[in-house]
Amino acid sequence: MATGGLIEGIVKCYTGKNILKKHLFLYILSIIVTFPFMIAYENTNGNDAEVYRYILSNPIFLIITIAFFIVYGLYFMKFLQNAIKLFIWQDTQKDQQRVKAMTIMPEINTDIFRNWIDVIKFWAIWFINLIILLMIIIFFCSIPVINLFFIPVALVIFICFYYSIPYIVAGFARNYKLKGNISPSLLFTLVPKTFVSATILGLKYFVFSICISILQVLVILTISSIIGILGLANFTFIMAIVVAIAVYIELIAILVFYYAIANIYYRKIELEKEI
Repeated sequence: MATGGLIEGIVKCYTGKNILKKHLFLYILSIIVTFPFMIAYENTNGNDAEVYRYILSNPIFLIITIAFFIVYGLYFMKFLQNAIKLFIWQDTQKDQQRVKAMTIMPEINTDIFRNWIDVIKFWAIWFINLIILLMIIIFFCSIPVINLFFIPVALVIFICFYYSIPYIVAGFARNYKLKGNISPSLLFTLVPKTFVSATILGLKYFVFSICISILQVLVILTISSIIGILGLANFTFIMAIVVAIAVYIELIAILVFYYAIANIYYRKIELEKEI
């Protein structure tokens, strides 16, 4: 029975049909987005601000970076929808063998891009919501006397945003509908429902992310050492392939985290709608 744990999420990410093809796709995406940054690091002092400035000033690299975020974002949304579907099926399907056999890693086909307009609309609306929210907070925090009261209020608002946004994204991924998933009020109404579960997950993911970071460092150092011994370390493309492993691991970690989010969303939000 699926419980929505992080370790279980890792297992789900590496089981199912065409799994090698799916992970190769994610790794190729990682290489594509890593290559421009490796070139940027070589042509700057390595300072993050200079690297991003270099990327922004190069149209080709900028297009590649934007394309990466769009493609991965669409894949991520489909994954999240599949994860929520898994937990729904677990409670509603009589054939539990079918549930256990369900693959949540999306197939690499045009289905990933089917709802791309709705996804862009969703993120655009929430970007606007965030800008408006920041403008309101800055306005009130800049007024003497009032700011003494509003600063802690602003802190509460940011905490609510931090807690709520993953479940707002899950609500949208459930059926790709904007209605009911774009209201700023969700930032505050979802917190009471998910606070305890989200806090526990956050603590677990903190430990999980440390383990992931250690794994990334060990993998990169080991492979880089081997490449250095072979005298290939000066080849940008070779190093991009190596660094892309860390990017790939990060992409999987995000999917694993949102697998757990999908479970909390279904248990604490979706089921309450039906009551």
